[in-house]
Amino acid sequence: MNLVVFAATLTGLLLGVWLEMIIATRSLDRALSRHRREVERWRNEADHYRSLSFAYASELSRRPGRGAG
Repeated sequence: MNLVVFAATLTGLLLGVWLEMIIATRSLDRALSRHRREVERWRNEADHYRSLSFAYASELSRRPGRGAG
């Protein structure tokens, strides 16, 4: 009888650990996905501002009276 209780307890513990691992993995996947979206947004913003600064510098170089002249 004690062996049956021990086996049931051990099985329950293993199932609990397995379930916790699944839950932790899913929440980690969600967090990583959210982080990747944020990084992509930051990259897009950086590209946008970089292109604006290049356009502004190009416009300044085309104006008369400016530049290395």
